[in-house]
Amino acid sequence: MDVYAKTKMLRIALFLGLGLGMLVTTTANSIRDSDPITLDDTQAVGTDLEGRDHFDSFPIIFQKFIKLPMINIFKVDPVPCMCPISGANGICHTEQDCMDMGGFYNTPADEESKHISLVSHKPSTCGGGHGVCCRTNAVCGDTITASGTYFTSPTSPYGTAGVCSVDLAPTEGCCKVMLEFETFDLLGPIEGECTNDTFVVVGANSDTEIPVLCGENGGQHMYIDIDNSEGPFHLIVTTSDTAYLRDWKIKVTYVPCGGCPPNRCLQYHPETTGSIKSFAYPTMLNNQKYAICFGYVPGYCDIGVDFTRFDLGAIEGPCTSDFVAAGTEKFCGDFMNFTMQANATAGPISLMVMSDDDGERVEEGFSGTYTMMGC
Repeated sequence: MDVYAKTKMLRIALFLGLGLGMLVTTTANSIRDSDPITLDDTQAVGTDLEGRDHFDSFPIIFQKFIKLPMINIFKVDPVPCMCPISGANGICHTEQDCMDMGGFYNTPADEESKHISLVSHKPSTCGGGHGVCCRTNAVCGDTITASGTYFTSPTSPYGTAGVCSVDLAPTEGCCKVMLEFETFDLLGPIEGECTNDTFVVVGANSDTEIPVLCGENGGQHMYIDIDNSEGPFHLIVTTSDTAYLRDWKIKVTYVPCGGCPPNRCLQYHPETTGSIKSFAYPTMLNNQKYAICFGYVPGYCDIGVDFTRFDLGAIEGPCTSDFVAAGTEKFCGDFMNFTMQANATAGPISLMVMSDDDGERVEEGFSGTYTMMGC
C-alpha cells in the first residue's frame, strides 16, 4: 500500500473516530440532563417503529435517546419506473423522499398500503439500487407537485355526489400537462350533453379549448398547453346524485419545454400505427373542438385511417357543423366502415374534430386505427 493510500485511510479512521466520540458525548449529556426513564417510557418506545424487531433489541436507554434522522447519501434521478409487485408506474425516489411526499411503493394492487406498512416485502429498487419506485396518488383537495402523480377517485368505485378537485403546481420549465386516463368512468352523456357528471380542466392557454368530458374514456389522453398561462390550474370532477359507480385514475405528467407536441394538439400520437376514437365513444359529445395530431417520422408523409365506426354529422348533404376535417376536406355521415387519408403538405399531420350543441340527432362518434404511409 503506498503512502498516499495509507494517509487517506488514516484520515478516514480519524474522521469516524471523532464522529463516534461526538455521538457518545451528546448521548451522555442527554442522559444526564433528561428525566429518569420510567416503565411507561419503555412501553412507548417499542411501538414507535411498528414492530421493527432489530431496533427493539437495543437497550432501552438507546431506544429513548438515539433517534437519528435518515440521511440520503446517494442521489437518485426522478425517472419513470414500474413497481414489479403492483405493476403500477411510478417515479424513482429515495425511500425517505417517497415517504416525505406521502408516496406509495412496493404495494400489491389489491392491498395498497401507505408508506412502509408492508415490511415483509423487499422494496422494488431503482436508481442503481439506491431508490424505490414511488407512486403518489392525489385525491380531492390535494395539490400535485410531482410529475407522474395519479389523481384518483377517493374510493374505487366511487358513488358520492359532489365536487372533487386537485390543484396542479407545474414544475419550472413546464410547457404542457399531459393527462393519461388509465381509468375514466363517469356517468355518460344525455343526447351528447354531460348533464350529470363532468370532468373539467382549468388554467389552459386562453387560445386553447379543452372539452368537458363524461362517460367512458379509459385509454384516452390529453395535452394541456400552459406555456402562456399563469394559472391557477385545476382538475375538477363533479358527480351528481344519480346512482352510478364512478372510477377514475388519471396520470398527471408535467412536460418540459422543448420536444413537446405542437400547441393546440389536444391528442398526440408519435407512433406510426395506433388507434383513435372520440371521447365518450360510443356517444358523441357536443361542443367538441380539438385536434388529433400525429408525430413527424422521417420518410412518412401521409396517414390512412380505417374507421370501424364513423357516425358524425349530416348523413346527407354538406358537413357544416359536426365533422372530422383533414386539411380542407371535411368528413361526416353514418358508416360502419370508412377510410380517409390525410397528408402533411401544409404542416403537421392532424385531424380536426368538431361538434356543436344543436342536438339534431344522437351520434356515436368514431373509432378506428391509423397507419402512417411513406412519401
